[in-house]
Amino acid sequence: MSREEVEDKLKTMAHETYNAREESIGSPMMRELEKAVMLKVVDSKWMEHLDDMDMLKEGISLRSYGQRNPIVEYKVEAFDIFEEMQQAMMETIILYLYHIQIRFTTDPEEGAHLEKPEAPAAEDHLKEAEEHYVDDNGDVETEAAEEKK
Repeated sequence: MSREEVEDKLKTMAHETYNAREESIGSPMMRELEKAVMLKVVDSKWMEHLDDMDMLKEGISLRSYGQRNPIVEYKVEAFDIFEEMQQAMMETIILYLYHIQIRFTTDPEEGAHLEKPEAPAAEDHLKEAEEHYVDDNGDVETEAAEEKK
C-alpha cells in the first residue's frame, strides 16, 4: 500500500467510527457534545497560550544581547506559538471526541419524551415563614412576638 492509500483508509475508518458514534447517541446529542468539548478545550488551550505569551514577553529582551531585533523575534515566535496552540486544539478536540465515554441513566430516546417536573408554586417555600421587622436599633421583631406582648 502506498502512503496515500493508507491515509485514505485511515480517514475512511475515522469517518465511519464517528458516524457510528453519532448514530448511537443521536445527532442533537452529538452536536451538544461537540460544543462542550470544543469550549472546554479552547478555554484551556487559550489559557496556556496566554501563559506562554507572558513567558515570551519576559524573555524576549535577552534577544537583543544576541544582536537580534527583539520586536521581529517576538512577532515570529508569537506566531509560531499561536500556530502550535491551534494545532494542539484540533488534536485535543479530536482525541476527546473519539475517546469520550458517554453513559445515559435512561435511554436517550425515552429521555426525549419524559415530562419535565412541575415547578413548585412560588408561595410553597413561604408556608412556614413568619413575618419579621427590624427596628431602628437592629432588633428583630416577629409577628408572633408582637402577639405575645
